[in-house]
Amino acid sequence: MALTLEEAAEITGLSVGDFIDWMQTMNGPDYIISEDDEEVCGIYTDSDGGAISVRGFSEIFEEKGVTIIMVDDTNYCDIEIDSFIKMLKAINKTTKHLYAMT
Repeated sequence: MALTLEEAAEITGLSVGDFIDWMQTMNGPDYIISEDDEEVCGIYTDSDGGAISVRGFSEIFEEKGVTIIMVDDTNYCDIEIDSFIKMLKAINKTTKHLYAMT
């Protein structure tokens, strides 16, 4: 099941139009991380129309894992390793902080 454009835009704090523009900038990979009292979520884009959602919790691995979901009907998202690892580290740090408080 994919995340809708509306859901992904809400996570990033962008309008749907701005979110689509952000996904298609061709300026290289980028991500936006959002958190609330219970969860941290990041949206990663390859800037060529591909986007994924990375949630800082996994049904199997709990706070030690993430769940990756495609955004809308995107069939792929190219990953630039260094920026993706940077995003994962930020999500992991925030997730550990959230679970330390509970």
